Amino acid sequence: MAYEAYEQVGSVGHVIAPIGSGTILLGLYKGYKELVQLQALEKLPKFIGVQASGYSHICGEFGATLKGVAKSKLADGITEIDPPRRQQIVDAIRSTNGHCIIANDDEIKGSLVKLRKLGFIVEPTSAVSYVALIDSLKDGFIKPGDKVLLPLTGSGLKLIDELILIGE
Repeated sequence: MAYEAYEQVGSVGHVIAPIGSGTILLGLYKGYKELVQLQALEKLPKFIGVQASGYSHICGEFGATLKGVAKSKLADGITEIDPPRRQQIVDAIRSTNGHCIIANDDEIKGSLVKLRKLGFIVEPTSAVSYVALIDSLKDGFIKPGDKVLLPLTGSGLKLIDELILIGE
């Protein structure tokens, strides 16, 4: 995925990825690290991990505050309480001076509506990345004009009936 993104858009300043078991985040990190080693890029982008509320132990290590106490019922693809590669995930985010965002179900619903209006029909687990983009812009971690990779994986077509109801 990192190679494909690099081929299409070149370097990016930030990469946002949902954290379940860490597969997407760690795969992107490995790919971008290899691009730096190959001297295709000068430096790694900053990685921003996103966890669902109630499953945010990694984000807690970065000082992220919980936005509500309810466990997410929407982002079921990242409801991993203790990811098997937890330390690798933390190390990847730290080594890039990144940070972590917690997304709650209300924010996820809002992101699903906004993404749908933009023409992206994604599953709720993928919509958490948009939550992190908005939060990171609000807190100044991402500046207007920064180039950001926001992978929107997972089709929302399998949940189309439920997704249509969100936001109406």
